[in-house]
Amino acid sequence: MLMPDLSLHPLGSLLNGCKLLMSNLNNAQLTHVFQECNMLADALAKNSINHDLGIITFESPPIHAAQAYLEDIAAVSRVRRSGMCYHT
Repeated sequence: MLMPDLSLHPLGSLLNGCKLLMSNLNNAQLTHVFQECNMLADALAKNSINHDLGIITFESPPIHAAQAYLEDIAAVSRVRRSGMCYHT
């Protein structure tokens, strides 16, 4: 498969870094998940701009993500135009 040139993409260096990291992992795969199916990840990603670079760990869900955390562990389903998100 021909890989696209990412040098002009606004996130090209980030994407190339991800490609390099994945090439060093055995059997790494990417899978698209709609934001409605993982609201905690969506809430954390939206707030990530407010943090310094690096790894951040939380002892408990931060306040901006607490509701999404509770709904994700309760397997709350959300309707999308393209279908329904179900947790298994």
